[in-house]
Amino acid sequence: MILDAILAMFSGSKNDDEDQEGGGVGKTLWRIMSIIVVIAAAYLSWRCNTEAGTATTMKVLFAILSGVFGHMYLAFYVIYRLVLGNKCV
Repeated sequence: MILDAILAMFSGSKNDDEDQEGGGVGKTLWRIMSIIVVIAAAYLSWRCNTEAGTATTMKVLFAILSGVFGHMYLAFYVIYRLVLGNKCV
């Protein structure tokens, strides 16, 4: 994900050997959280598009895109759907 690349730029490690030797728990936790974000974004996208009656091929495409841009999609979902009260139709 884009956020992973940005975090790697500012992590301060100079080479790949340092990443393999230390910091395994933090890196594993980061990957688990990234997977959770991807799954949550894809699920919410799939659910809203199912309620809207979107074709399956488009639901798959939208789920993939929302998974790739997971953090942005979840922010959009929280603001547009929950805060502003726009329901999935």
